[in-house]
Amino acid sequence: MSKMSPMGNKVPEMIWLFMSFLCLSLAIIILIRDGLKQSYAFFAFALISSLMVFLRRHIRKSSNNS
Repeated sequence: MSKMSPMGNKVPEMIWLFMSFLCLSLAIIILIRDGLKQSYAFFAFALISSLMVFLRRHIRKSSNNS
């Protein structure tokens, strides 16, 4: 299996981080405008995106140590 460059390993992590901030921002805007019932999905997507950021970071750091 070929090794990716260090920056290549961080790109998916940055994409997930951007997606997390975007979903959280949209969730807050929709929460203020339409209420909690309409913003559940965006809060869920923000949570999933945040979990993916931490998962990718953990995998990247553990693969760099080995």
